Amino acid sequence: MLSTRKSITLVSALAIAAGGAGFMNANAQAPDAKAKLGIVDTRVVYEKFPKIKELQDQAQKEEERIHKLIERGNKEYQAAQKANKPKAELSALQKRLQGEINKELENYQKKFLAEQKEILDQFDNAVKAEAKNKNLETVLDKSTVLMGGLDITEGVVSRLAAATKPAASAKPTTTK
Repeated sequence: MLSTRKSITLVSALAIAAGGAGFMNANAQAPDAKAKLGIVDTRVVYEKFPKIKELQDQAQKEEERIHKLIERGNKEYQAAQKANKPKAELSALQKRLQGEINKELENYQKKFLAEQKEILDQFDNAVKAEAKNKNLETVLDKSTVLMGGLDITEGVVSRLAAATKPAASAKPTTTK
């Protein structure tokens, strides 16, 4: 018996395959009808968009910082155990340390998700603007299209680069 998650994945895969087959059949039956399909190679966009690399670097640094916090907490707890602290004191220490770790982890997750959303919004806006510029009705990831479609990857990359330049140059300057 399939689990619910596997069933949903299977149904989704079948729906995508059926939709793709329908799209290919529609193109095969009506070669004169021009589908206004755009494609974006998200892998290339992610490689060329520096904010993604910055976010990955920040995430790695935060994860290392939180890992060190966990290690310090473990050492502090183990030292208290070795010192034969009473169970009530050990329990209180464990709750305090776990609370500190949870708070730091929650703050990190909120910050990461907010920055990730900002990047995804910028990507989405760049794709929409480039699609509108090229009069495209639909844009798909390049990995999902077997053939056809207008590749707008470089246009999206250019729009993202242009969108991030004003933010970088908006730094306050000092006058003498």
